Amino acid sequence: MYGILKPEGMGLLQMAMPVYFLTVAVCTSGIRTATSRMVAEREAVHNRAEADAVFQTSLWLLSALGFALSILMFGLSRPVAKFLTKDPGSVVVIAAIAPGIFFEAVTAAYRGLFHGRQTMWPAAVSQVVEQAIRVITTFVLVFAMLPLGIEMAAAGAALGTVTGSAAGLLCVLWAHSSSRRTATSQRMAHGRSYSGSARILGEIARIAAPLSLVTGMLSVTHLIDVAVIPMRLQSLGMPFREATALYGRLAGGAMPLVTLPTVVTAALQVSLVPAVTSAQARRELPRIRRLVGTALRVSITLMLPAAVGLYVLSAEIPAFLYKDPEMAPVLAVMASVPLLLSLEQLTAGSLQGLGRFGVLMRNHLLAAGAQTVVTYYLTGLPAFGIVGAAYGTMVGMMVCAGLNFLALSAHIPGLLRDVRGAPLRPAVAALFMAGVIRYSYDAIMGATHLQSVALIAAVSLGALLYLLTVGGVGRLIGPIKD
Repeated sequence: MYGILKPEGMGLLQMAMPVYFLTVAVCTSGIRTATSRMVAEREAVHNRAEADAVFQTSLWLLSALGFALSILMFGLSRPVAKFLTKDPGSVVVIAAIAPGIFFEAVTAAYRGLFHGRQTMWPAAVSQVVEQAIRVITTFVLVFAMLPLGIEMAAAGAALGTVTGSAAGLLCVLWAHSSSRRTATSQRMAHGRSYSGSARILGEIARIAAPLSLVTGMLSVTHLIDVAVIPMRLQSLGMPFREATALYGRLAGGAMPLVTLPTVVTAALQVSLVPAVTSAQARRELPRIRRLVGTALRVSITLMLPAAVGLYVLSAEIPAFLYKDPEMAPVLAVMASVPLLLSLEQLTAGSLQGLGRFGVLMRNHLLAAGAQTVVTYYLTGLPAFGIVGAAYGTMVGMMVCAGLNFLALSAHIPGLLRDVRGAPLRPAVAALFMAGVIRYSYDAIMGATHLQSVALIAAVSLGALLYLLTVGGVGRLIGPIKD
């Protein structure tokens, strides 16, 4: 997609996406997690009738919020674009993506139910289908709308997000309708009294409010980047469109590459929240310690080689995928993001499961402040430019992950002792892997002059060596089990 839209088109798209992500996050994330926690707590004590009543309340609430916010975002697309992005080309992109809020909101209620039951396959299948449909329709719409201009092509990419969200909703609807408990659940839930529903709604609001603030702060940080980064680049004397293109290189080129490996730990985070909540409801502290410790070890073992590989091939990967070798300095700085983001995800999920929402909100606020300060200062220096924004992103994730881990260590005795030796073996294996990747890529590229062959072979050899060094596949990912 980067190769089709080019940095300018990706810049337009990535200027609109934070507005969408902020709206979706504030609307869904807190309520989805609250639903997951409340369902898990009630399922743990076999109160299935009230668990289903929680879902019904959440579904109606998210449907109403999603519909209202979709209409609001569509209607306010022009003033939002004028106020935040300062680029009139983003108006049509913001308007195109607005309907996706409703689909995401309704889907979030069903995913919260499935996560609370610790039935992960419906959410997993829906996410796979959502991404597949999104990719297919995005390419079709971008190619169809590209002759109309780069703004319309970016709007086509935004519409691809909407079609993917609609497909994900259809999947969870099918999974729920095929459940053997559906009919009984609905009868029991609909039989609840008004006072019972009001009590459940109040509990959802109590849990969801701080979580929505946390995720809102994360999205606000992205919005601040949208406003600050192009402005600071223009202060260096860059034309507006060049600043937009550089922002597209960061947000639409490097960021998808460094966040791609974390889809594994994002799924792990989703399963960790209800698992920790259930263990806490039963007062099983050793199980909580085992769950969190295992998740952190998995994160380090999987994401450390991803970070090293991205750093070693920071010039070759964007040159091959995007035909944009100038992305190399940005990608080299952001290569550590897979490790930092995965640790941030899992420590945040653990704190959510423990109900430490205030701690989580404080940590994200401090991290957002650190990221904004570093981004603002470094991006305005000629020696850094867009690379300074990459450093800001890295610093924000590092601060957040570190503060979250310190908070977990204080709440879970023995956790630090369990994980302090976890990075040693992966770090040694990753260093060997880095040498093999660099040497094999140069040798194969020199012999064949085929970059695709050299990249695939070098990454494959490096991954094989890493697996052998770290102790084999079976030792690499020990799944979290009861």
